[in-house]
Amino acid sequence: MHISQLPPELQAQLRAEQKKERQREAFILPTQKVKLVSAGRHHMVQFMTGHNKKKAIERLSESEFVVLSTGEVKEFQKTEKRADRLDSLYRTFRELRWIINANFTGASNERFVTLTFDGKDFPRPTVGDIDVLQKCVRRFYRRLRKKFGEIVALWVLEPHADGHAHLHVLIKFLESRGYVEYNDLISAWGCGIVDIRRLHDVDNIGAYVSAYLTDMPLSEIEGGEIKESDEVVEKNGKKYIKAGRLQYYPSGKRLYSITRNAKRATSQKMNYFSALRKIGKEEPDYATSKKIPVGDKDLKIVWQHFKADN
Repeated sequence: MHISQLPPELQAQLRAEQKKERQREAFILPTQKVKLVSAGRHHMVQFMTGHNKKKAIERLSESEFVVLSTGEVKEFQKTEKRADRLDSLYRTFRELRWIINANFTGASNERFVTLTFDGKDFPRPTVGDIDVLQKCVRRFYRRLRKKFGEIVALWVLEPHADGHAHLHVLIKFLESRGYVEYNDLISAWGCGIVDIRRLHDVDNIGAYVSAYLTDMPLSEIEGGEIKESDEVVEKNGKKYIKAGRLQYYPSGKRLYSITRNAKRATSQKMNYFSALRKIGKEEPDYATSKKIPVGDKDLKIVWQHFKADN
């Protein structure tokens, strides 16, 4: 039985116990070296133990590498396994979360916009029509800049089960105080429907947007069938398959793009005590760890996530 099928009070109790266990497994000593990744008010501390610091290979080109212990030159093996593709997508959305949190905080001059095509004057694009989608987005940006001045913007592709796609765009109006009329956005888009959302009440915008793009409503699943391996989550009275939309994202295609004036997350190495001082908090809001067998040892990776108070 999955946790989502338990009564709410048991779900809360189980999740509390799971959190305590994660915190115990994710303990880090003050003097241990960590990597601190920061984006706006959001921070992640990563710690690894038991790893081999000596490189095993050296990349020679996009297709070849040399095994340092033997001097043998080998070719990288490109695979199209479903598991490899999903791992790549998970990495893409982790990167996307950091970029979003580095640039968007839910301020009054920010909008989360969904752009769709009307299917009549503008045919619905498929997930393979990236060039068409990018051309439409660039025109949308030009019109916004002409009306409102400079912007920071990020677009992300969202695929449908039927092979079609639409776009989500995060926009920060740098020269506007938030007075953006709906009709102005409709006119700037010019290809169909525009849906606008404010983000002032969202705690972690990066996590919110990535979940929005990857979780799939049961209503969109043909037959509404749930696999035993599916994790069902409920949001605002609707049920979703967690990460259920990932299977519809195309491989080898650009899934998002950010304007050149956007900020990037920073990454620094320091001891754990210094990282906590830089963050300004002593306890993580969320922590997890993972053990990976490497030869006769285990590589342990710890992640601690923080949201700074200011």
